[in-house]
Amino acid sequence: AATEDTMVSTAISAPGIAAAQGTAWALANTKVMFLSGHPVIAAIAVGMLTRAVAKQWYESREGTATVLKREIRHTEMLTRALAAPG
Repeated sequence: AATEDTMVSTAISAPGIAAAQGTAWALANTKVMFLSGHPVIAAIAVGMLTRAVAKQWYESREGTATVLKREIRHTEMLTRALAAPG
C-alpha cells in the first residue's frame, strides 16, 4: 500500500512540478512581473494550483471507478437472483 501511495502521490505531483518549472522559466525569460513580482512565488503558486487540480481530477476519477464497480457487482447479483430457478 505504501508503494502504491507513493506512486500516486508522485503522479499527482509531477504536473505541478512541471508547471512550476515552466512558469519560473517563462517569467525569468520574459521579465514579466506576476503576483508579487518574483518568479519563484508565481512558480510556487502555479505549481500548487496545478497539483490541486490534478489531485481533484484523480479523486473524482477514483470515485467514479468505485461507483461503477459497485454497480457492476449489484447488476451481477441481481442477474443471478433473477435467473435462479424457483
